[in-house]
Amino acid sequence: MKKGNKIETVTETLGIAIDNTTVIRDKNDKVYVALTGDEVALTDIRIVR
Repeated sequence: MKKGNKIETVTETLGIAIDNTTVIRDKNDKVYVALTGDEVALTDIRIVR
């Protein structure tokens, strides 16, 4: 989820949850994200604007 200059990402697998907040210090309008996984399936991906 993007709020102003902050981007919050949340992931949960097998009961382990990770929350991450990234602060964008430059004045960029676009942010590009890459999701990768080694020997895993990335599923149920949701994008909130």
